[in-house]
Amino acid sequence: MVRGAVGVLVVALGCALTSCQSSPPVRDDCAAAFVRSTLSGIERSTDLQLLDAAFVPGRSLTKDGRSADPEFSPDGAHITFVSGRGYPSSSEFGNERQSVYVMDVDGRNERRLTADFHDSQPTWSPDGSRIAFVRSAPSTRDEQLVVVVLDTAQVTVLTTGSLGGEAVWRSNDELVYSVWREDATYDLYRIGREGGASELIIAGLLGGGPVWNPDRSKFAFSRGNPASGVAVHDLATGDVADVPESDSAVAQPLMWTADDYLLFTQNVRGPTFNIAASRSGTSEPTVVSEGWRKLYDAPQAANPQCQRQA
Repeated sequence: MVRGAVGVLVVALGCALTSCQSSPPVRDDCAAAFVRSTLSGIERSTDLQLLDAAFVPGRSLTKDGRSADPEFSPDGAHITFVSGRGYPSSSEFGNERQSVYVMDVDGRNERRLTADFHDSQPTWSPDGSRIAFVRSAPSTRDEQLVVVVLDTAQVTVLTTGSLGGEAVWRSNDELVYSVWREDATYDLYRIGREGGASELIIAGLLGGGPVWNPDRSKFAFSRGNPASGVAVHDLATGDVADVPESDSAVAQPLMWTADDYLLFTQNVRGPTFNIAASRSGTSEPTVVSEGWRKLYDAPQAANPQCQRQA
C-alpha cells in the first residue's frame, strides 16, 4: 500500500501546494481521483478500489474477487471494467470468461454489457458513447478488437490478430491498436470504429506500453535491457526521448492525466517504489506518492474531471 503519500496533487503535479505559484491546484477534495485493481490472497482475488487525489485508498467498488481493468468515462461519472463473476476461475489461469461492465463512479447502477466471452481492457470513446475492448477469440490464439455501443449494446468486431494490449481512441471515429510480431516487437495500426481496412502507423516498436497522452500525439513506454527507464515516442516526428530521471529498477509508465502529466514508477532504493510525475513526459519529475510495495496495487486510471484546474 501507500506509505507517506504526498499531500494533494496540484495541477502542476511538479510542485508542492505551498510552493506552486504559477498554477492553481486541482480539486483536492476528489475522493475518486484514481481507481485501481487490487490483488490479494492465494487465489489471486482482484477487486476495484477508488483512491483520492493524495493516492489514499478509499471506497471499494467490487467485492467479487474477480474484477479488473478499470477506466473512468470522459465525464468522470462512470467506470468500465471487466469481471469473471459467475464463470469458472483458477489461481493458475484466472477467469475462464469475463464480461465488460459499466457502473457509476460510486459503484451503483452496475450494468453488464457483454457475456460468455473472455473480454478485457475496455476503453471509452471520447464522447462516452462506445467502449472498445479486447476479446479472446474462441479456439484460437488470436484476439479480437471489439466495440460496443452503450445505448443499443450493438457489438462490432473490428479486427482479429495477436493484439498487444489495450487499444486507444484517437477520436470518436478512429482507434489505434498494437499487434505483436514474432521478434517480440509490435506494430501500431489505426482502424475506423466500424471496422474496415487497418493502416500501419509504426512498425517494429520495442518495449512495454504504450501509454498514450491525452491528445494521442505521443505515447510513453518502458525500456528493457540494457537500459531501464521510461521513454516518450512522438507520433508525428518519430522522435524518442527518455523521461528525465526515470532510469530505475522499477520503471513503468502508469497513465497520462488529463492535464498532461505522465505518472510513472520510480525505484530509488530498497523494496519499495515511488510514483513520479513529469509534465508532458519532458520535465524533471516530482515524486507525488511514496512507499508502494506492489506494482499491481498502483493506480491504473485517472479521473479526467479530478485532474483539471479548480
